[in-house]
Amino acid sequence: MPNSKIPVEVIKTEYGELIILSKDTNQSKAFRNTKKACDWKEVNLLDNIVKGIDNPVFFDVGANLGSFTFGLAKTIKEKNGFIHSFEPQRIVYNCLAGGIALNGYDHIYAYHAAVGKCAEKFIEAPQFNYAETCSFGSVEFGKQQKERLHQTRQENNKKEYVQIFALDDFIDKVDKLDLLKIDVEGMEESVLESAKQIIAKYKPILFVEFLKSNKANLKKIIERLGYANTSEVGVNFLCKN
Repeated sequence: MPNSKIPVEVIKTEYGELIILSKDTNQSKAFRNTKKACDWKEVNLLDNIVKGIDNPVFFDVGANLGSFTFGLAKTIKEKNGFIHSFEPQRIVYNCLAGGIALNGYDHIYAYHAAVGKCAEKFIEAPQFNYAETCSFGSVEFGKQQKERLHQTRQENNKKEYVQIFALDDFIDKVDKLDLLKIDVEGMEESVLESAKQIIAKYKPILFVEFLKSNKANLKKIIERLGYANTSEVGVNFLCKN
């Protein structure tokens, strides 16, 4: 990435003070223009769900700038719960972590990490210029970027790697898991494959995006995990055990 300063903004939203990327065309634009997430209806839906859970534990896999993390943060704080947020893009993660600090939240744990089933401990992070226009929430990990963006992946000699976790690694690190949201730009199946044990143990409500995945295959995986009650909310499956 060129040695240029990344433009960011601190803005007040319905979810508190957030740090956004000035050149982001999706979530940052929504926060700036409407003071809430572009997928605010889904955020409100999950917020209402956790209102009915005592001491809720929420895993936000593919947290991006934190629309769901911050959208549910107040309710989960009031109910003495915890949030674990995972974001693999380093620059985006920095904004997420900064927002947590700005709001003084001590019940949110942020991880600069990818989540999925992988034989390696680290995977290569795709390189983009965060000082230039792009929908950074649409960046895909893997061999190629399938969705066309304002800019293409950068090809240079400076490679960057990010740690990848299986969610099952957390099975003995949390006492419960009530809600698991997965939005990872096509890696949803891999995340679920990495979470079989923790899902079987805690039976969380699942909220899984299918936009870039094989929808039918994804639904079969969810059904094999024991979820017969599945509905569609926008481009997501809402699954209850």
